[in-house]
Amino acid sequence: MSDLIVYTVEGCCYCDKLIELLDTKSLSYNPIWLEKDSALLGQVKEAYGWSTVPIVLKRNNNSFKLIGGYDDFKSLLAKGWYK
Repeated sequence: MSDLIVYTVEGCCYCDKLIELLDTKSLSYNPIWLEKDSALLGQVKEAYGWSTVPIVLKRNNNSFKLIGGYDDFKSLLAKGWYK
């Protein structure tokens, strides 16, 4: 099981960029496509206090830490945080 969770919607250019980045780096992740359930998308945004997609989470034992969106994850990769 991957320790990265990505909430995404189809047609979002930043979601597409993030998935391409993850695939290019051969990083394992679980995508959760939310466009079919707008109510769930709103709940996820509210729960994590994040207003845009994608929403990247990192599993930490039995909980999840919010990483942020595409720019946040890309910045962490550039710093060598996530390999």
